[in-house]
Amino acid sequence: MVPLDSRILATPLRSELGSDTGLFFDYVGATSESLSEILGSYNLPEHEWRSRTTPGTAYRMSDALTSHMVTYNSEFGAGPEMIGKIEMAGRGEARFVVTGQQPGAVGGPLMVLHKAAATVALARHLQAITGVPCVPLFWVGSDDTDFSEIRETVIPGTDLHALAASISTDDHEIGMPVGAIDANAIRKLWNSLAPFAAAHAGGAFVVAEVEAAIAAGADHGAITAQIISRLFGGKIALIDGRSATLRESARELVLDYFERESEIKRLVTEQGQSLEEIGYHAQLRPGSDSGVFVLEGGKRHTVTDDSRGEVRERLLADITIASPGVILRNLIQDSVFSPVAVVLGPAEIAYRAQMQGVYRSMGVAAPVAFPRLFATCAPPSIAEVARLTGADPVSLARDVKSFVQFVFDTRSDPAAKDAADHFREAFADHAAQFLGAAGGGMPDREREKLGKRLEDISRRLDKVLDTTQTVGKAHALDRWPYLAATEELFARKGVSQERYLSMLTPFLFGGETAADTIALAAEAHIHASLDGRLLHVVYST
Repeated sequence: MVPLDSRILATPLRSELGSDTGLFFDYVGATSESLSEILGSYNLPEHEWRSRTTPGTAYRMSDALTSHMVTYNSEFGAGPEMIGKIEMAGRGEARFVVTGQQPGAVGGPLMVLHKAAATVALARHLQAITGVPCVPLFWVGSDDTDFSEIRETVIPGTDLHALAASISTDDHEIGMPVGAIDANAIRKLWNSLAPFAAAHAGGAFVVAEVEAAIAAGADHGAITAQIISRLFGGKIALIDGRSATLRESARELVLDYFERESEIKRLVTEQGQSLEEIGYHAQLRPGSDSGVFVLEGGKRHTVTDDSRGEVRERLLADITIASPGVILRNLIQDSVFSPVAVVLGPAEIAYRAQMQGVYRSMGVAAPVAFPRLFATCAPPSIAEVARLTGADPVSLARDVKSFVQFVFDTRSDPAAKDAADHFREAFADHAAQFLGAAGGGMPDREREKLGKRLEDISRRLDKVLDTTQTVGKAHALDRWPYLAATEELFARKGVSQERYLSMLTPFLFGGETAADTIALAAEAHIHASLDGRLLHVVYST
């Protein structure tokens, strides 16, 4: 199916994404000259994209990394076209468009799917307008250690109630990269969800893909990479952040960063202060988690001040023990792959705004920061309700409660509802007249008591009259019982479904064909963004 509907929803997105997204919306809307001077623009004319995408030896990967990328992606079923493009990138004849995320349980949330889809679509678009082969690349941040952020996954049941499962805390230790979580832990989680997944229309496809990914993946990071590759049919290249070849390719950069860590943190802090002075926020607060960590005994350790001399010697001897924090990770990615663009969410774009001075200081070219796809996935059953009742599907992204209430209202008796509304208005008028006539000669205290009694009667009357809506709700739920779960499917505790609902969800509803719908949504996002509009897509598979 084509996307169910699409609208520009900048204002609702501002509310949905939180109070710290002013910088993001000013960036995508190009409304701040100061911010544009810091970050530049993603909304570039075609001639500017052609200029930035020009191939050349300055953008080539090392031979070792090229060989690793070919081998690694071949293991994930990348076809001859993708492998050929990777080899061209190794010669400086192709360019990268990059995104990434730490591996989440059974692939991670919908947000990951939407980031990857936007990356594939942007790479395809840039290749079409420039004639230069572009490789969409997903960086699997398996070296991240934030277990609490990635351990849970949520899928909808056939009744659309949310079903949550988590990786056991017994399967992770503090400091352990989340990508290193044993495959058996993911198998255990999946076994608890698989029967519910299988019951969906696209369940057979999803179960087969996840089972194959778990069978092929040695650990959580590898399983996540397998799932992403399979859902995209091998149309996106992959790199694991734990790759020893990756760190070897960035050896000089890592050593330079380690020597200048204090200076870099100062630059980031000063840029954060500058952003705050013009009304934005500082996304990064450089601390011990911002620099270079050391991998030892399967865990990531912070480098203390008194151990820096010893660690420096160890890094000189074996750079593969280095594990980058958030600042260095971005620098490594953009130094090694020289992407023409990176596809990012609001927090990541805020990182970039605070790191521009670091890029200049380290001599790394900063790519274009392109906003990711924002989208809402509507189950076919809810899409059908929208079609039958005339409910606005965009409200599923803007205000799902209003969507549900509209449906309930359509099932109410219009005559009864009109009568209730007239009764309520008439009572309010007569109550006001009575209070004015009877209370005119009363002491203020007694008049206040009378007013409160009338308000109490009004509240009781509302409860009685609201039975017209209750009947409508009962009729709607009798016909469409899954409406009871609609609110928790689209937003949970104020968090949009993109951040907690599994990336498997569209495929549960639509099977393999969901990939086509996701691609259409991403293509619409790319074209709208390049026209200067932020698009929020509501789609159904």
